[in-house]
This record gives sequence, C-alpha cells and structure tokens, in this order.
Amino acid sequence: MTTTYPDVRSIQSLTYTENAGGSPPTLLFPFTYKNGVLDLPASIARFPGTTAPGNTTLLIRRLGGDNVVLSIGPNLQTYIKNVGWSDGTNTYTVTGNITVASQGIVTRVQQLSTNYLTTSPTYKVYAGPWDSANFIGYNAVYVFDKPLVIQAAATGGPSSTICITFESFINN
Repeated sequence: MTTTYPDVRSIQSLTYTENAGGSPPTLLFPFTYKNGVLDLPASIARFPGTTAPGNTTLLIRRLGGDNVVLSIGPNLQTYIKNVGWSDGTNTYTVTGNITVASQGIVTRVQQLSTNYLTTSPTYKVYAGPWDSANFIGYNAVYVFDKPLVIQAAATGGPSSTICITFESFINN
C-alpha cells in the first residue's frame, strides 16, 4: 500500500469502538493536546467512557508535530478514574493523584477509512453510494511517538500506586 500512498502508515495504538448499533467503526482514541496537556474532549458521541482502551492496527496519515506531554487534563483524568485497569492479575481502580511519571511525545495524525483507499495505483470501485457516515469519528487526534507513563493512587491489588503506559507503534 505504501507505493500507492507513500504518506499512509499502519499504526497500532489505543482504540475504542463506538457505542452504536450495527457494525460500529474502531477509532483511534480521541486524544487532544494543548500547551503540554493531554486530554480528551469534554463530550464524545458514542464514546464508551468506562471501557479500557483497545489495541487495534489502523491506517493513518501523519499530520506532524512532536509535542511533549507535561500533564494530564481533567477529562482524561476522569476517564482514567472511571476505568478498571488490569495488570493481568488484579483490576485496579484509580482513586486520585494522577501524575506524569515519564513524559511522552505525541504527534497529530488523521485516521483513514479503508472503505475508500485503493490498493491499485489508479482507482477503486466501492459498492454502494458514498456514505459520509464512513467518516464520523475520523478526526485528527494525537498518538504517541514516545510512550507516556502516568502514575496514580489506586486500590484493588497489593500496591496502592500503579503506572499506566500509553504507547503507539507507527509502521514507517
């Protein structure tokens, strides 16, 4: 696919599946970034706010910019507190005091809908009318060029502190 679209890359990153009927799309986590703060939008349609992120391979186009994450915004902190985080043995509930333990670097990307990408260098026939619904949720978001490690007070296991690592793998 890279010969046809040299700027299209595959990425394995944090994802979610919309809370919708039918076969909802799997989308990149809708991270936002501003002035060193990584956050989530205040309102996200059909976002499962109590489900741990998935880890799916998708297609993206890099929009650029390397940005250092200095802190976690209030909406992302609320999300982190609403999710049960498992280490494979215990499921932890974050109770407060969320801090950045190791600063990550995020970059802005655009997720692509594979419905309209061709593997041929000239055209693709898509069976059916053009459907703008194929692009709902395909907004520009931030993914990780360098992992972000957050530390938080938690209950549910042998330790009162947990670390959560957010990372992405971009296929260059």
